[in-house]
Amino acid sequence: MLLRSITKHIKEQNWFAVTLDFVIVVVGILLAFQITSWSDAQQEKAAFARAEIFLTEDLIGNYHNAKRQVAVKQCRLNVLRDVGKRLMGDSDEWIAISDGLWDQDWSAFENIVALPSNLWKYRVWDAELARGNFYRMDAARRNQIDEIFAYVELLELFGIYSVTNESRLAILSQTTTLNRVERNRLFQLVAEFDNYGVTMGQISGNIVREIEALNLKLTVAQSEDLHGRVERFNSTWLEDHGDCLEPITTPFLDGFESSEKP
Repeated sequence: MLLRSITKHIKEQNWFAVTLDFVIVVVGILLAFQITSWSDAQQEKAAFARAEIFLTEDLIGNYHNAKRQVAVKQCRLNVLRDVGKRLMGDSDEWIAISDGLWDQDWSAFENIVALPSNLWKYRVWDAELARGNFYRMDAARRNQIDEIFAYVELLELFGIYSVTNESRLAILSQTTTLNRVERNRLFQLVAEFDNYGVTMGQISGNIVREIEALNLKLTVAQSEDLHGRVERFNSTWLEDHGDCLEPITTPFLDGFESSEKP
């Protein structure tokens, strides 16, 4: 209809009407563009909000994992120092040692050191970053979070190395005889295992500090979930390992304020 009107006005040389038609066309295009831009912005904002929820979930999980890693530091040191001292002894007899947490339904042999089994999370960050859903985030905050997840990936890698190394110490969970050559070799493996533990503990400490510095805004459900995880870990591991455990605390939840709108 508008095209016919323009054609008619041009033929009639009604330039005022032509100008008016032109203005109507331009205004219509601009209005459509504005509506499309507003709709796209709303969709991007919603995608960012959804991504933030999943990101916070992963950060909370990694925070708890890192705190657990730090909490068992003294327990790990106590066991490894005792094992090292025994390996350097003169007797060929070896009395079995274990972490006391043997789950015979899953494992054929006992572990010698009790370490928490952690599932580190970073794939949400990688995926949403690739989709561009975090471009709205402050650049400094984005870099800080990116560094946290780089640490998390390192911890996952060192965790694999650590498990592999501990499996090579499985003989220590059995009562047997060990000559001096075998003891020296096992001592080196214990020292290697300790180095992994040191590195993982230091990285975990960095993760804890950096996540606390983010001033995360948690929902009530997220806060309650984290408190529940901490309480379960503290009670279970304190019961199993006693005073060597450093109970987990969550200082960034002190004075907790919900991110949910009333």
